[in-house]
Amino acid sequence: MTTTCPICKSELKFKAEIKDYAVSKESFQIFECISCQLLSTNVDHTKDLTRYYESPEYHSHVQTGQSLISKLYRIAKTITLRTKRNLITQNTGKHKSILDIGCGTGDFLHTMQKNHWQIAGMEPSDKARKQAENKLSCTVAKDLSEITGRYSIITLWHVLEHIPDFPQTLAKIEQLLEDDGTLIIAVPNHKSYDARYYESWWAGYDVPRHVWHFSATSITNLTKENGLKINKIKPMYFDSYYVSLLSERYKQNKLTLPGLIRALIIGSISNLLALFTGNYSSLIYIIKK
Repeated sequence: MTTTCPICKSELKFKAEIKDYAVSKESFQIFECISCQLLSTNVDHTKDLTRYYESPEYHSHVQTGQSLISKLYRIAKTITLRTKRNLITQNTGKHKSILDIGCGTGDFLHTMQKNHWQIAGMEPSDKARKQAENKLSCTVAKDLSEITGRYSIITLWHVLEHIPDFPQTLAKIEQLLEDDGTLIIAVPNHKSYDARYYESWWAGYDVPRHVWHFSATSITNLTKENGLKINKIKPMYFDSYYVSLLSERYKQNKLTLPGLIRALIIGSISNLLALFTGNYSSLIYIIKK
């Protein structure tokens, strides 16, 4: 396991044991950096973790599903895609080329393609990548080493937390970014109120798929280490509700009507408190060279 923080090289200390409620039902230890608040899931990075993604519960790789949470996910995704498109438009220079790393089934890139962007994507999951290629009618890379050229916008929507060697990956990404380009990273925030409320049941931990768990402090330190600068931090309002719904189901073993109501209340409280603290359930970091 990793014993030192890959960002600031400080010691990692045991924090909690978290269960994979979504897929395997196995438990994993989480360790915390004593300096920059980065959390690390104790998982063997050399092993193939594909089986932890092979489930109808892993919504970003699944297009169908009739459960309430699946339906709510698709509704939220439609709204979120529009929000992402608008955010990209606001941070665009003269060029309109975009690389989406961890593009899943390609819905975001499809949205940008319809808006006349030059697109490129990378997705390690064979199943999700094939769906993306069918949707986009273009080749999607399996690995970052296959990507060439430079891009005005590079996005990682809830992807950085999955990458074992994320500091090295970020250095490669920087080389693919145009000099005046923009890097956009969205990750869950373990300092949010919903994370504190649900504790070990918080769905944002999503172990072992989430190898890392970030806060604004750890992301700020990471960008500084790579010579980058955070230009803006934006909230993802829907995440507090969606994560709270999942957390309620994990805690109760099923989603009940009281659980649904409680999730809406906790999600609302989390967003309200974040107006003062900035600690929304998930945060979007808009980063410049």
